[in-house]
Amino acid sequence: MIKVYQGNTIDALRAMRRDSVDCVVTSPPYWKVRKYLPDGHPLEHLELGQEPTPVEFVESLRAVFREVYRVLSPFGTAWVNIGDTYSHSGCGGGGSFMLQRGKRTWAHAIGKKGGWAVEGLKRGNRCLIPERLSIALQEDGWIVRDVVVWSKPQAMPSSPRVWEWRPCQVKVGKSARGTERYKQGATQGKPHGSRSLDGRSFESKAKWKACPGCPKCEKNEGMVLGKGAWRCTSSWEPILMLAKERHYFSKRLVTKGLSAEYEWANQRNVWSIASEPQKEKHYASFPVELPARCISAGVSTDGYCSACGSPIIPSRSGPRPTCKCGQAARTGVVLDPFVGSGRSLIAAARLGANAIGVELNADYVQMARRTIEREMPMWPVSIEEVPVGQAHGGAA
Repeated sequence: MIKVYQGNTIDALRAMRRDSVDCVVTSPPYWKVRKYLPDGHPLEHLELGQEPTPVEFVESLRAVFREVYRVLSPFGTAWVNIGDTYSHSGCGGGGSFMLQRGKRTWAHAIGKKGGWAVEGLKRGNRCLIPERLSIALQEDGWIVRDVVVWSKPQAMPSSPRVWEWRPCQVKVGKSARGTERYKQGATQGKPHGSRSLDGRSFESKAKWKACPGCPKCEKNEGMVLGKGAWRCTSSWEPILMLAKERHYFSKRLVTKGLSAEYEWANQRNVWSIASEPQKEKHYASFPVELPARCISAGVSTDGYCSACGSPIIPSRSGPRPTCKCGQAARTGVVLDPFVGSGRSLIAAARLGANAIGVELNADYVQMARRTIEREMPMWPVSIEEVPVGQAHGGAA
């Protein structure tokens, strides 16, 4: 069973029964990185990531995860992929999916080219969103059991500037990028720099020439000093492993032995997982292998007691319940409260679990449906619209 609720996450979660989910795998929208709903959309005020400050953003997530805590079984785990943001930049610190070529960040999309100032933080600081969220969830009773490093072999390249002397230049021609002629298909589906619809030469880049001399460079032999702030290219994101109780259910993930002495070893908490191509236009979806690993560790493939929700686990004589209820087994349930492209639901279905997703954006709900039906044609997708109640931050 694959079911997607279309609507506000908190409203959908409040309609679910307590302790009805066995595992949660999700990636909430990141703060100030991307805007998924167009300006003027009737649900725009409900979109996470639009909060004025990191503190308010974390409080919005905190309200969502209070409801996640309620619906998650005492034996369950939650896996949360959450990236960071830089103060004054409007850009994320998560590598391959933070800035897509040709795509605008949210800061640029609404005209804040200087990025986002954060009170109390100097320019260039990480806002420490994952750390702030971890502490907030601990205060709400969650156990932050581990932080898994998602290492991205295909990280988006970046070139932070360094201190350097460079030739002074002046602009002699504006870029056509962003003009009406550019928007009306000026490249005709060809690489930038092709010809426009009227047959004239089309250049997307601005034109520059050497400065003939100005107060900035004439005392330095035509050179100007650029002061940068170098850092490493970000190629990883954290995944928080959360639990409600100390004795949560989990299966052992193993990796090939790191030495000749041991053939197999316990899974390390650095996972190198490459991104996957996607036909749909979702620029922040994770690869199916990522939620698959989380679900493999957190969901019993032998099922759960239909009465108390205790997991059924393997024994030498076969699957054996861990309770005395004597009731029939049910299939495990995986929840993604920010379903996006639906990759987590695909992973759950492939591993034999029932999957539930929630998504505010109706276009993304349909995208998830198409993606799931393309990857899992034998699994019907049920979509249910949830009436809008209150905003993300309004839950007590």
